[in-house]
Amino acid sequence: MTDIGEMTERESMAWDAYYCSIVAMSLHPGTTRENAIKRSLADCAQMADEMIIERRKRVPKWPG
Repeated sequence: MTDIGEMTERESMAWDAYYCSIVAMSLHPGTTRENAIKRSLADCAQMADEMIIERRKRVPKWPG
């Protein structure tokens, strides 16, 4: 589990968008076939955390 620390309000909104997108795509018919990787909600949350961390590296100070 990744510790991303405290998020700003903007980061929190971005995390929600990342998480929803990942969950939605993990339920897409093409990703539910036998050989597809099955992701749990915890897996999706971990990926959203990693996206926030990557965003912080690329844009150290979030605008606004």
